[in-house]
Amino acid sequence: MNLFVKKISILLLLTFILLFVIIILKERDSIVTSKRYLFESNKSSIECLIIGTSHTFMGINPKLFPFKTINIAENGKPIEVDIEIIEKNINNLPNLKYVIIPIDYFTLYFSGMKERSTAKFYHHWNLKDGMIRSYSSERYHFFTCGYSFYNEILKKQTNDSNSGYNPEVNDFSKSTPSQQKNYCEKKMDSWNQFFIDTSISIYVQKRVQKLVTLLKEKKIHTILVTMPVSEAFSKEYDKNLVRKNSLFIQKLSKESNSLYINLENYYQFKNDSLFNDGDHLNSKGALIATVEIKKRILSRLLK
Repeated sequence: MNLFVKKISILLLLTFILLFVIIILKERDSIVTSKRYLFESNKSSIECLIIGTSHTFMGINPKLFPFKTINIAENGKPIEVDIEIIEKNINNLPNLKYVIIPIDYFTLYFSGMKERSTAKFYHHWNLKDGMIRSYSSERYHFFTCGYSFYNEILKKQTNDSNSGYNPEVNDFSKSTPSQQKNYCEKKMDSWNQFFIDTSISIYVQKRVQKLVTLLKEKKIHTILVTMPVSEAFSKEYDKNLVRKNSLFIQKLSKESNSLYINLENYYQFKNDSLFNDGDHLNSKGALIATVEIKKRILSRLLK
């Protein structure tokens, strides 16, 4: 019996040592996603950087801009991650002139702490000293992304263009009213559960303000954008949050002299055929959104 216990103890010790070694090895930086590879490969030539979530990932086509533009927006990525990416790399972006920052319905209330799987972004972008420290075990790559690189390597096999844009072709107008309502209600329930945390809004606002100040000091233009959603989806919005967002954006754009483009107010986007689903543009909608953003940026340059 004592021999059995001894063998089990040795096995457990070896397992612990192996696990510890794996954790240490996984903490080493490795570029395993297409977005990070795109960014690292173009640092020296980027003139315009698009950040954000799936709304800008699917809604802004970098190839339509007349200057070197890449889109590093990713599904479910909090703005805090993008802020840390820019802060860490600002001195290695010699040609950066514009940063397109989406301020959407949930942006100022989404830290990734409720939707804890977003810790993976900090590991994928090698961000070890910021918000990732607010997590417990997830701040270690092994406990967030697992032993195998399999799921991460698959992220290279996306339908991104070489500029980081993800075009979609579904037509939301072909859905029945009941289907549209069902999608919008379920999506808003998910946002309320994982994305909306009003207790952190002041922190996020200060982080956004700090980023815009940094960009201004570096003579980099900030373009604030609110991406459109379908009318069916906007009906699910909490009007109080919409009002707070609007006040913050107005104050920020005025104080920093930043260009603000609110695409939710554009009449073209009353057309459901421009949406892939309730809250994402399809390729037709993205074309209109990108052209409008480009036009407004170029108009600002001519002043």
